[in-house]
Amino acid sequence: MTKSPCGQGCQDRHVGCHATCPKYEEWKIIHQAEIDQARERKRELYTVTISTHNIRKGWQNKRYKNATYRTGSK
Repeated sequence: MTKSPCGQGCQDRHVGCHATCPKYEEWKIIHQAEIDQARERKRELYTVTISTHNIRKGWQNKRYKNATYRTGSK
């Protein structure tokens, strides 16, 4: 991630400067793109394929299909 240009060395720093600073606006666009890329990488990493999901769901259905609390019998 890139660092904000609004560090202690910024001479144009004042209250509310983010609303008018062109350096901050440029950094904000780049930073948001980096965040979006990181989210996409995380989404790809944790995405479960449909076939895997269906296999897991089928396993859960088989496991609980004969449970007594679902059928009401003892």
